[in-house]
Amino acid sequence: MNQGASSKIISHVRWTYLSVVASGLLQMMMLGIMARLLRPSDFGAIALAQLVLRSGQTLVQSGYERAVIWSNDLTPRLVSGLFWISLATGLVLTGLFAALAYPISTFFKDGQIGLCLRALAPMLMIGAFALVPRGIMRRTYRFGSLGLIDTLSYFVGFVCIGLPMAYTGFGVWSLIAANLVQVALQSGLIASVCRPHVRHSFSLSEVIAPLKFGYSASGLGLLEFLDIQLASIFIGRLQGVDALGLYNRAYALIQLPLEQLGTSLTRVLYSSFNEAKSDIEQVSFIALRSTRYLTLLIIPPAIGGAVASHTVIVTLLGARWSAAAPIFSILAISTASAVTANLLATLNEALYLIKHKTVLQLGCTGTQAVLLVLLAPHGLAMAAVCVCISRLMFFAGQFFIAFRHLGLRPVRAVEALLPGLITTMIVALGTWQAESTATQFAFNTLDTLIFDIAIAGVLYVGAILVVAPELRQRLGNLFCQRLSRKSQEG
Repeated sequence: MNQGASSKIISHVRWTYLSVVASGLLQMMMLGIMARLLRPSDFGAIALAQLVLRSGQTLVQSGYERAVIWSNDLTPRLVSGLFWISLATGLVLTGLFAALAYPISTFFKDGQIGLCLRALAPMLMIGAFALVPRGIMRRTYRFGSLGLIDTLSYFVGFVCIGLPMAYTGFGVWSLIAANLVQVALQSGLIASVCRPHVRHSFSLSEVIAPLKFGYSASGLGLLEFLDIQLASIFIGRLQGVDALGLYNRAYALIQLPLEQLGTSLTRVLYSSFNEAKSDIEQVSFIALRSTRYLTLLIIPPAIGGAVASHTVIVTLLGARWSAAAPIFSILAISTASAVTANLLATLNEALYLIKHKTVLQLGCTGTQAVLLVLLAPHGLAMAAVCVCISRLMFFAGQFFIAFRHLGLRPVRAVEALLPGLITTMIVALGTWQAESTATQFAFNTLDTLIFDIAIAGVLYVGAILVVAPELRQRLGNLFCQRLSRKSQEG
């Protein structure tokens, strides 16, 4: 049974990661190009507008998607009810945020923020059309199709629309247009691929239970979102959109690859945890194995990037963004912690430990707010330190809640984390040595980055093969199978 669940998860994760790799490479390329075409203030203004809008997206999207996945009996009447209520919610939030554009821009002392907010507000209504269909696709493990749609919509929005507009001097409007086109195409494709029957009559009593669960989860999601964006609020208010642009690009550069990898896994695992929630042994097996693999996948590259932060920033974004290097180093640690913690948070949510998770999130967000009040006025690096402390607290708390509920001994937790920590140490030392060698030979930044990746990559793969014998065995079996197949064909 355990082996079957593992194979099922691996199969879905494989298809999900194929789309993530394609999408991630595309987004990293666009991140570097757009950083050279637009000003930090453009990114800062759009970041604050999206911060406000994503609070609404978090409340709506996570609530209805989770309601669809959570429901034991997804009847046509229930689907119809959730669909129409989600549209109504999206319409109300669109009007609300458009009306709040002026006071929000006044609070941040920048009129461009209000302009961006009004222009982007329709995203909430447009995105609402795909909430229930996306939930159905996640419930039925159609992650490959979702990944393909997300990649295609990003390509059309940013490469076909945003990039030409940025190149011809449209500034922040290129980002506005790219986001609107991306959301519109994404919603249209999802709704056309998964066509739920939404013409059935329904009563509110049928949708109360799933909506209650969905909104309790989305309320917590909104709190998590606030925790993530709290530093941006302080920076935008105290230091302005230029400083926020630096912080935002540094965060995006580390967040993009790490959260793409981590979110893809947790999306699959949420459905798996929800399916196996009545079998503690099964859930424990999935939790231990996924934690082990995720720490191996996420933490070593993040810390390696932190060591080579100046090289990464200057090579990918350009020399004018070099001031973001120390911010990038600190955020690399915090993002790796957050991505790993989100896996455990997904487990705790599936096990109905939402109250525990909420208390922990409140504590972490409150701690971060106090630290930001004290330290954020002293610079961007100090604001990043506040975020890092909050993430590490959240990771430790989620780990304790999950493993205590599952009745796992501390040694099992150590066994799950140790391979990733050993590999991280090896990669960090290798990257540091590669940086020192490149400095001695006066490499340029591009050559230094290539040299860093080559050295760290060899050490990374070698360390994984040593500390994860099950992966080594799986690769060995795969190699033997292919060799046997070729010999038979010959």
